[in-house]
Amino acid sequence: SGGDSVASWLAALTEVWLTGESAALACARRSPQKWVAWWFLLFFSLTTVILILNMLIAQMAKTFDTVWEMRTSSFLHSRAQIIQKARTMSLAPPPLNLLGLPAAAVLVAARAVLRCFKSFSR
Repeated sequence: SGGDSVASWLAALTEVWLTGESAALACARRSPQKWVAWWFLLFFSLTTVILILNMLIAQMAKTFDTVWEMRTSSFLHSRAQIIQKARTMSLAPPPLNLLGLPAAAVLVAARAVLRCFKSFSR
């Protein structure tokens, strides 16, 4: 039955995990046709590695195709974000932007002085 095969596989995996040795592997080592089992194992391992690498390459190619198709709209979107951010930033770099407040105070004072002179001249 299906439950016996699953149980026997779980028991074999637990045995290998706990002891590092399995009765099935020991049987395969003592068998006169042991080379067939090892060739099957080697073929299965190589085939599995090749298939997994092939799937990885296909996934990377699909991702690259998607990115390549979206490159123009992604560029335009990124450029619009940079422009929008640049509109809110000050023109002076960070150390010099601290001079903006004293400069604004000087401008306000100069305008006030000009208003005073204009009012005296009238």
